[in-house]
Amino acid sequence: MKVRTRNTAMGRTVYFVDYRDANGARMRRDILNARNKTEAQSIANVLYGGVAMKKLLGDAAPPDVTEKMFTLAALLDADAGRFGIADSTRAVEKYQAQNLIRVFGAGFRALDLSGKTVDDYKAARTRETAKPRTVNIELQLLRAAINRAVRAGLLSRPPCHITKVNEPRPRKRFLHPNELAALLRACRETRGLLEPAMFLANTGARPAEMWALRWQDIDTRAKVAHVMTTKRAGHGGPKTEPLPLNAGAWGAVQARRKEQGNPSAAGLVFGITPDARRVDRKAAKRGFMNGRLHLGDHRFPEKLRAAARRAGLARPNEITPYTLRHSFASAALAGGASVKDVQAVLRHSTPLLTLQTYCHESMPGMRAAVKIASFAPSKTAPEGTRKDGRTLQFSKVAGESGARRRGKNFAI
Repeated sequence: MKVRTRNTAMGRTVYFVDYRDANGARMRRDILNARNKTEAQSIANVLYGGVAMKKLLGDAAPPDVTEKMFTLAALLDADAGRFGIADSTRAVEKYQAQNLIRVFGAGFRALDLSGKTVDDYKAARTRETAKPRTVNIELQLLRAAINRAVRAGLLSRPPCHITKVNEPRPRKRFLHPNELAALLRACRETRGLLEPAMFLANTGARPAEMWALRWQDIDTRAKVAHVMTTKRAGHGGPKTEPLPLNAGAWGAVQARRKEQGNPSAAGLVFGITPDARRVDRKAAKRGFMNGRLHLGDHRFPEKLRAAARRAGLARPNEITPYTLRHSFASAALAGGASVKDVQAVLRHSTPLLTLQTYCHESMPGMRAAVKIASFAPSKTAPEGTRKDGRTLQFSKVAGESGARRRGKNFAI
């Protein structure tokens, strides 16, 4: 079985093999995890040679003829070639698979996986300063590849149970109104930072939705922006949803219009126009959302954290563009907005997601709740009389009816 090569439109060399399946049909499969032709040939011999041996020997073939030859590189390559996944997902999984192959070794057999080897992998990736979340994603890919190989008959059973790395619970960061005002004041010192920050803080929009916003998506009469959805599009939901603009968000839009002069309808409001600079194909591919090209400021989170440090905010490294979205949702709910309205503005699928993820508790709100349910001995006239003639007093509690406060007889 000979490995062949072909060049893609991006100028990249891809290795592939031709073989025939059980029905005799000719098949072509790419070998995605090979760094050179020699490694591609080794993976092809292991992956497709074992399958061909089973086909030739039939029932006489030993059950472990493929398992003994099955390396971790061949396992991940077979999983990467599955159908029905997006190109972006395939590219991310390829990067994760390369880390697995690099640490375990290209010749590491899948059957040699054990709890000790998995723990050694975790320790090696930790020494490389990989975050626990990154290590867990890579182990999740390995676990899914093993499970799919078992279902396909390439492995008789999973070699071992793969456990996750303990991840520190992320601290949900949101800003109080005074902190948010200080952050926006600090954003003025960096050119092009104040308007996007103002828009996110006043609308709760996702960063990708803001970067993809075009002038033709803004209704100037109604002061409504029709944002391109990033979550519900493709799942039966609309591709655009209306987003009302308050005074702060409308001021940010008007400032961008004044800065751009007379922008075209297809121009980006906050994003970087692709014609204004040289765009490589990889950046253009990342910038597509629902078939439209947009490019955001990739240094926006870094600039936002720098502004938080200048403003003197606590834990400035935890502040991200999504912090503004959380701050908007918490302020809207604390100000008396209904959960259903906030859900519609944030474009969530259920109100439960809005309450559990974006509704944050605060000390002023907790103090207000405690103050509402405050109880104390009453110093007013008796409001009730016992059967033995002694009086019974009730404290004035928020929410009592006027008749009860004026003194209604209660028999106890």
